[in-house]
Amino acid sequence: ILGIVHSAWKPLPGRIKDYIAIPKPNGYQSIHSTVFTGDGEIVEIQIRTQQMHREAEYGIASHLAYKEKYLKHSTKQPVVVKKQLGWIQELLRWQKEVSESGVFLKDLKMDFFKFRVFVFTPKGDVVDLPSDSTPIDFAYAIHSDIGNHTAEAKINRKMTALKTKLKSGDLVEIITKKKACPTRKWLDYTETNLAHRQIHLYLQKNQGR
Repeated sequence: ILGIVHSAWKPLPGRIKDYIAIPKPNGYQSIHSTVFTGDGEIVEIQIRTQQMHREAEYGIASHLAYKEKYLKHSTKQPVVVKKQLGWIQELLRWQKEVSESGVFLKDLKMDFFKFRVFVFTPKGDVVDLPSDSTPIDFAYAIHSDIGNHTAEAKINRKMTALKTKLKSGDLVEIITKKKACPTRKWLDYTETNLAHRQIHLYLQKNQGR
């Protein structure tokens, strides 16, 4: 299929990502290729199976439900389990970093057991976020310094408000400025636990300045 796509449209160099051979930590699988169309537009193509699509659209909860159903009727259980436990290892690592179990469970509910969106950096890398995430969430997912100095954002090459909710397939670009910094209002515009924590931390450190 990828060969057919590239025979029809010219691929953008460096923008082919094989997340089937090397899945994301949460199990996301797909092949991504950015191509130039005949009219000069740049389009992101995603290639995946129905199962991969279901997990991409509906997140871990769907993944668990499907896997449970599959295991009941499969003789290849050890193989399936071994291949798809990467995201569980991520949960264990995260739990070790959070001292209070109540905080961990709250964070888990906020950032994992939600529908997901998969958006792209200008370099074509995939960023996996909970649904209703905004460019601010995206910025903090890249790096806390980028989040703390976010001034403006572009979605699909168009300037947009920082509170705009992202959709799967969006190309997101963050514009930073040295003097830009978080405000308390940002807490209303963010969905991820990571962004909330970083904003709170910045505001606490800079009180009275």
